[in-house]
Amino acid sequence: MKELDKFTKWACEIQSLAQAGLEYSTNIYDIERFERLRDISAEMIAEKADISIEKAKSLFCNEKGYQTPKIDTRAAVFDGDKILLVKENDGSWSLPGGWCDFDLSIAENTIKETREEAGLDVTAHEPLDKESPLWGLENCLITPHVSGFFHLAETKRRMIEIAAENIRRHIDGRPYMNAIDPSTGYIADKYGDRLRF
Repeated sequence: MKELDKFTKWACEIQSLAQAGLEYSTNIYDIERFERLRDISAEMIAEKADISIEKAKSLFCNEKGYQTPKIDTRAAVFDGDKILLVKENDGSWSLPGGWCDFDLSIAENTIKETREEAGLDVTAHEPLDKESPLWGLENCLITPHVSGFFHLAETKRRMIEIAAENIRRHIDGRPYMNAIDPSTGYIADKYGDRLRF
């Protein structure tokens, strides 16, 4: 599938945001604004494709509801024999997830929805791809995967000690312990050796 240029991506994103706003807004002034955003997106597509605005609107702005292929994604997050559930707006409980955004893959959308609904950063696999958006998040410290389920008191104590030390280092503006370098996928241990995560 051919990659869309930035201009077309922006037009599609504006249209998607406008359509979601039209679906969920009740304020008449907000509805007017979202209608105008949808018109602007159609004008952008008309300009880019060298077609009439009416033709662009008929192709681009006639769908109702949330702008997606109507695919719902959900994340199954396990902790031992427990599974994470989030409370929906109607009071029911479900796996974290929602409508897939038009410009995201199923995996990308599942990661995004889990972060938004449960406050958890999850990945589809380890190690992280170099292109993972998690590398660029200012509030995200990526450390080596830790396993062991804390069955050893020493493992739990050491993890708490490292977390506390990283908080102190953050406050002091010093480098973190056990942070992963996204360019290599490695950390340096206290002896300067390189460890693969």
